[in-house]
Amino acid sequence: MVPAKVMTVGDWIIFILISYVPIINIIMWIYWAFQNIETSPKPSRTTFSRFALIATGGFLLLTSLCVTILIKANAI
Repeated sequence: MVPAKVMTVGDWIIFILISYVPIINIIMWIYWAFQNIETSPKPSRTTFSRFALIATGGFLLLTSLCVTILIKANAI
């Protein structure tokens, strides 16, 4: 097992800046999320990327459901 490195403030700033770029964020989240947590140099980034993908998918699903309901109710 590789010793886990702690993410520094600079690492988090770069991570957040990458997360702001529309298409690149999804690509990087997928890349980081599917790294093996045991061999990942920074497991906290891997875990947060997995959360980001799940949360984004949940928000997209919820938004799609709400828009569909509003369209069916002729509210839009």
